[in-house]
Amino acid sequence: MRHWLRLVCGALAALSVTACAMTAPSGDPFYFQPVFWRMQPVDFESPAEIQEAQVGEFLFLQDFASARVAEFQAPVSLSVPRMRFQSASPATAEYPIGATFSEVVGVGPDRVAFCDRIVTYASPTFTDGRHMRLCFADRTSDGRFDVVYWAGLMGAAQDNDLFSPATLFIEEGPTGLVDIPYELHEHQTQRLITAGIALRRLALGGYRLEVAAPDNHGPNWLLHDEDDASSSVYGASFRMEDLPITLTIAGARVEIVSFEGDRVRYRTLSAFPLRPIAIAYTDNLPRDTP
Repeated sequence: MRHWLRLVCGALAALSVTACAMTAPSGDPFYFQPVFWRMQPVDFESPAEIQEAQVGEFLFLQDFASARVAEFQAPVSLSVPRMRFQSASPATAEYPIGATFSEVVGVGPDRVAFCDRIVTYASPTFTDGRHMRLCFADRTSDGRFDVVYWAGLMGAAQDNDLFSPATLFIEEGPTGLVDIPYELHEHQTQRLITAGIALRRLALGGYRLEVAAPDNHGPNWLLHDEDDASSSVYGASFRMEDLPITLTIAGARVEIVSFEGDRVRYRTLSAFPLRPIAIAYTDNLPRDTP
């Protein structure tokens, strides 16, 4: 986890009032970590011909879906915790039978949880400051959720911090607070995000291909869980004298053929393989059904 811990430490100095407010109720354990969604690349046919792109652009893009979702077999109604805002307005999170949460990895002692794909509760007032996502875990592995987590964002997500690691997971005890039956569904196909391989110039010379997702400001370099068993190398660097060169990034293979000014000529040999990877993402994802 060293990669994202460095980013967390750098973010601590800039936390907003919302971040300071997200304090766990007395006795409830909390875990400061990214929301690592376990996502599955969707099948993609790589073009055979040589293509061109500029530095700062994507070489290819591919859709990602949930690797697994948990479908509720009973309706869910749960009060949103007030945290330290005892005067905060009461709020309730409600879900019908058939609603689904997506898998998140690395959460507390459970290591696997299932979370709401949208921010469950975002306070309309600045003084309240709650910006929280509901998650469940099955600590007894019996097909029934028995642990509640609230993932509190450190400030409202903006276009430039959708992949921020600054999230506080708070376990709302005790175990057995809820008893929610669910069914697991694998091999989802509905798109959650689009990501790909983008090219950037390194400050000390050379270039680097990395996994990124598009946003309003261009490629947003994805944070990934280096300790996740399904993770692989998420970036590869090269210099002009290395060309032509074939690089492998998160299982995708790209051949860099040549450069002409700021334009690169390349060939996508294979896109991301169809196996799950863990990607940190802070903002809302599309809700879907199995």
